[in-house]
Amino acid sequence: MSIIRIELDGLLYDDRRSECKCIHSRNDSGTYAFIQVIDTRVEGVKRYWGAFDVERPAYSIERIMLYGGSWPDLPTAESGKNENEAVRQSGQGFNWTIASFNWTVLSMLFAAVFGWFIAGPILTQIFG
Repeated sequence: MSIIRIELDGLLYDDRRSECKCIHSRNDSGTYAFIQVIDTRVEGVKRYWGAFDVERPAYSIERIMLYGGSWPDLPTAESGKNENEAVRQSGQGFNWTIASFNWTVLSMLFAAVFGWFIAGPILTQIFG
């Protein structure tokens, strides 16, 4: 297997570095890869995902670095949290009361505007 090293716009993928990862998987719609690259500008890592061609891995990784979607740092077994715990904790700082109030106000406005468009012509015809 050949060594893959790609540098683009301050991002580095080098399969010899432990910080760089490429995990690919096939499903019904194709083969996709999740990659982790080094951001040399901030000395951190960035994660992207996209279509992957097993016949051309270097080309695929380069395309994912340029055009792939980003993905967050997911919990691992080493962190001691499973996915359910991480999801539960992520919602703890969210103010559900404000979100519920905003949705109520929005639904009332929606009903008032579209209610008039539906009821307006009928009322005009009845009361002329």
